[in-house]
Amino acid sequence: MVLRSVKLSGDPRTVECGETHLFVGRNYVMTMRHGSQLSHVGLRGRCESVPKLLAQGPAFVLYALLDFVVVEAEIFGGRFGRQSTEQIYNLKRDVLTVKRTISPLLDVCNRLMPFDNDIVQEDTRP
Repeated sequence: MVLRSVKLSGDPRTVECGETHLFVGRNYVMTMRHGSQLSHVGLRGRCESVPKLLAQGPAFVLYALLDFVVVEAEIFGGRFGRQSTEQIYNLKRDVLTVKRTISPLLDVCNRLMPFDNDIVQEDTRP
């Protein structure tokens, strides 16, 4: 599976896209990043800190990777002003780029849902 990552960076803010390639089998998960600025360094530790979930096998690691790559939030603080308004308009434009980038994930995630997939255990599916 290939996950597309998106990151806002620089000034002016630009959208940087990357890819994380995932190879998943019954007893392993292997990742390879291309152009992605996201570091997976802390992800392994977070997975290992929850042995009960890690016992679910590669399905839990896959879920953790999907969650890590897809869920990213930027918090706006301070007072609302002209700069905030400009940033909102820029983000609105960038959302279209993000949407085009992540829409292929729907197909990938839907492929993991069928019950004939033996990599994801039945009690892990929900």
